[in-house]
Formats: sequence, structure tokens, C-alpha cells
Amino acid sequence: MTLNETLVRLSQVSVDFHGEQTTVAALRDVDLEIHSGQYLIIVGSNGSGKSTLLRVIADDVHPTRGSVYRAPALTRSGSTSIVTIRQNPAQNLAARLTVAEHLMLAGAIGSGALPWQRLRVKKGTADAAAYLHVLSDAWTAVPTQLAGELSGGQKQLLALAIALTIRPLILLLDEPTAALDDQNAHHFLTALRKAQSATPMACVIVTHDERVTSTNEFQPCRLAGGSIVSPSLLQQRISEESPT
Repeated sequence: MTLNETLVRLSQVSVDFHGEQTTVAALRDVDLEIHSGQYLIIVGSNGSGKSTLLRVIADDVHPTRGSVYRAPALTRSGSTSIVTIRQNPAQNLAARLTVAEHLMLAGAIGSGALPWQRLRVKKGTADAAAYLHVLSDAWTAVPTQLAGELSGGQKQLLALAIALTIRPLILLLDEPTAALDDQNAHHFLTALRKAQSATPMACVIVTHDERVTSTNEFQPCRLAGGSIVSPSLLQQRISEESPT
């Protein structure tokens, strides 16, 4: 996968949810392209359609109207070509597995290598410890610790490490900092940008957290009432450096 390849293209996509007596228009005529190497932030208030948009990108929700193009690489890669990190840190992990076990399982699914260091998570805990410290110097937990014992910030860093181990083509992040304090949000966003800038992976973040938008050098795309209201801002920074 090279930089700036079109991975997903939404064309006039609308999504309606039908209840017994009412119909809710979650998305309305959305046009959006996601490219490899892209770092896209989509902001909007609660109920604006952000999570539904992520679910359409992930192919978990099908449009009521409109069309979605998916690159052949997404189809060939199977279910691991798109990975989602959720708002609640506990939802991203299995509480009774250790940090190292999470990474070893993820390594069995993906390549098991950090793109800039080629570290492998195989046996024992030494590789897991090295992996996490390369990702973030804020990592403090030990690899033998159970995920359920981690703080919220450490859980989100582990979820990010798992996603990178799988090495998806698209990483979706649904309000990833909503449950984090300022310090942990900073650590998470720093680690995310470090990882994303070294790979052709596309990152799509939906959020209403101003701490996320303040770290990005470009203005975010805005979603309101299920529609994109700032189409001129869709082109976000695409890394000019080839992955190492």
C-alpha cells in the first residue's frame, strides 16, 4: 500500500434508522474519501452522525441511499483491514488477559511488528515491554499485568498498541480521548501521531473533544445533522514520507 491511494469513497450516502413510529436520518448525502496515509478528524456534537459514519466506513452499517467504494486491498485483507478503538477503554480489551497476551494475540492476527522498529511480539514479556515503550514513554504498566487492572490512559495506549500490531489499512477512533484526563489524552494523541506518520495507515477520528482538534495542524471536517458542513476542509495532512 502506497500513500494517497483511495481506500474508501462515500458518494451521496444517507442512512435512515426506522423505528415503530419515526424515522431518524443519521446521515444525509455524505461525500467523503479516505486515502492511505491520511489523518482525518471529524468533529460534531452528540447526535450529529459521527458514530454512524464510522460504522459505514467499517462496513457495519449499509447506506439507505448512495454508494460506498472500497479498495480491493480492503476486501483481500478481510476483517482486520479496518480496526476501531472505542470511547470506553474497557471495551477495547479483555479484562482477564495480560498486556503481553493481548499483544501476542494481536501479533497472531497481524504482522506483529512496529513499522519503525520491526519489533516482534513472540514469547515472554520482554518484547511486549520494548514494544510499548517505543510506542510511548508514558507507558508504566508491566506486561504481566491484567488489562482490567490498568488505568484508563494505559488501557487506551494498549488498545493503540494492539491496533498497530494488527496493522490495519484504516484505524477508526470513536471519541478515543473522551474518558481520559488532559495528561493521558496528550500521551495517547502523541503516540497516535507518531505511529500514523510512520505508516501508510489512514486514521479517522470522530470527536467533540477540543483537545484532539488543537493538536492537528489542519482544521477538522465538521458534521452536523448528519451532513458534512465544511467540505472544503476534507483534505487533511497526508504524510510525505515513505514508511520505514
